[in-house]
Amino acid sequence: MANATTPVIQINEGKVGIGVIDPQAKLEVMGASATPADGNEIISVTNTTGGSKLLLGVVENNYGWIQSAEGGTLRNLLLNPSGGNVGIGTTLPGTKLAFGGFGSIWVNNDSTNPFGMDTVGGELRLFVGTGSVTYQMKFGKYNGTTFT
Repeated sequence: MANATTPVIQINEGKVGIGVIDPQAKLEVMGASATPADGNEIISVTNTTGGSKLLLGVVENNYGWIQSAEGGTLRNLLLNPSGGNVGIGTTLPGTKLAFGGFGSIWVNNDSTNPFGMDTVGGELRLFVGTGSVTYQMKFGKYNGTTFT
């Protein structure tokens, strides 16, 4: 992270950088790429006793992560515990949990027997399984004779 030529804290035009020479945001923190684990985080928000933490990190060219922990015990992470909606892939969530864009929603990411749902051509499809062993239940419009 920091070395002899990289300052630990840099203030530049009202922007603060930790471990970065030219911060591009109001606060920019640079740290090592690492998988989710206590001690691997780039940012740690800790309570006054130092036990409970909110950990944030990134894995280079792969994903960012957030983990709630207390020592070696993983804790629940709450989003909007006092109210409001949560959106994934949308900026205007209209329900408690709203998904935007197209694609499937995986309820269980069990690699041998995943369960999910999606919408295709006006149908709601629930499915389980992978590849050639996939079972589907479809819900669609029925005009009295056929599904459309």
